[in-house]
Amino acid sequence: MNISFCSKKTNFAILIFLFFYICESICNIFIFCSTNQKEIYANWLINYRGGFFRRGLGGEIILCLSSIFGISHIAVINLLTFVVWAILISFFITKFVQKKYPLFILAMPFFLGETVVTDPSYFLRKDSLSVLIFISMLTLFFKKKLLHPLVLCLCLNTLFIFGILIHEVIFFFSFPILFLSYWHRNNSFYKSLLFFIPSIIIFALCCYTSSQSQIIKEMLDHTPEITPYLIGHMSTPLPELFSMIWTMINDSGLIATALYSICQLVFICFACLNFDKIKINLTYSPRIDRKFLFCILLLQFLSLIPVFSSAWDWGRWIFLWTASSFAYFLIADENPFNEKFISKLDLILASKWFQKAGNNQILVFCITTLIGVQYQVPLEIEFFTRTPIYSLLKVISAAILQIKETIL
Repeated sequence: MNISFCSKKTNFAILIFLFFYICESICNIFIFCSTNQKEIYANWLINYRGGFFRRGLGGEIILCLSSIFGISHIAVINLLTFVVWAILISFFITKFVQKKYPLFILAMPFFLGETVVTDPSYFLRKDSLSVLIFISMLTLFFKKKLLHPLVLCLCLNTLFIFGILIHEVIFFFSFPILFLSYWHRNNSFYKSLLFFIPSIIIFALCCYTSSQSQIIKEMLDHTPEITPYLIGHMSTPLPELFSMIWTMINDSGLIATALYSICQLVFICFACLNFDKIKINLTYSPRIDRKFLFCILLLQFLSLIPVFSSAWDWGRWIFLWTASSFAYFLIADENPFNEKFISKLDLILASKWFQKAGNNQILVFCITTLIGVQYQVPLEIEFFTRTPIYSLLKVISAAILQIKETIL
């Protein structure tokens, strides 16, 4: 398929956009550094001092490192998240460069850019660590020299359990694709299920058991750094959250939110499948297995539906969806999806409207820059202020006002 890329003038405009976009991102980082993030730090400090508690392993590690090195727990969390993000960003950039993929999509809010555009507080959340653990599991699973099944089972489940005890959300976007990959490799459903039994048991214990009030009280008594109201519904079993989260079902903005969200998901999928069109170098066109990528995007989105349904931090879940999909796409050396299922995707990917829209660089660029991910739904804020194009206009307007004041 021949792709008619746009002229160098279009690419120059994209470079200008990236310049202002990065300026806005840097401003957001400085604003974020001056704000208080007590709730996020409190979630990191949840521990086992009163007994077993969901997501408590991260707090045990943080408090232990703080004690060993004699520095504040806030400094440990800041350093840990910085290192994790540095590794994560390096991984995606390195893989994209190796495969000669354009880097533009990495800066978008629905990918790595969500940390500075949507809400810089995401930088401190555990989502980046969950994705990094997922990448580690994929790297282990797809090693060129296959490990002995028992060694692979031990190492993979150890990593998986570690991730679940940090934040159970990792199970949703990791288990389905890993299970499918192992099933494809060994051609045995029951053998694949048995392989992940340790991780499944730990996940069930974390999500379907509630912590007794005495355990919570003792943990808080031994951890004065945590203010009780900041840990929210941490003691609530996951199934109960499904009913709690939709108490606003009659909210007038719910239908609009649903329609808006569907549009956003379609746009994100379209941008991901055509990310190679937004490039500066017009002399090279990388080969993208769009069917494979489309399958991964569909599976990862379906895997995260329980998370979308139980918590309204949709910007975070969109990041997990996109990042985990591309992580698998970049690392996997085999396609675990059924050929009949893949062939059915031609109805969409080979359709004239998709081909025509996907080959239009300007259209792909516009859609990509108009995607803003919501931190909460129903729509409590103007969604347009979360988009890259708004960031660009904000920087330009601020510069115009500054020039105007200087002249006058």
